[in-house]
Amino acid sequence: MLKAAVYARFSSDLQRATSIEDQIRVCQTAASRFGCVVLETHVYRDEELSGATGQRPGYQALLAAAKERRFDAILVESQDRLWRNQGEMHQALERFTFWGIRVFSVGTGSDLRSRKEIT
Repeated sequence: MLKAAVYARFSSDLQRATSIEDQIRVCQTAASRFGCVVLETHVYRDEELSGATGQRPGYQALLAAAKERRFDAILVESQDRLWRNQGEMHQALERFTFWGIRVFSVGTGSDLRSRKEIT
């Protein structure tokens, strides 16, 4: 089993604060489908912050822990929770690939590094 982190985010007051807990729950429930077990100490979140910027405390903490290889994979409800900026997405995916960290989108059922669907 891959040791996994979870990242959850919502961006505005138009979304519910419980959205983060919902995203985390969705990722935890789907973890076994991706061959993962979620590490409770590696659940990262950003509230009321846009995914268009990489300057988010939870996201920066996730990157730092990934660089130190504290987990093998990252689970997100959907890709747009991690990134709304294509440049940031490509840079981060290159780093994750170099560090050997897989990135799974629960919503699409895919590994974002390879774009392959997980069955």
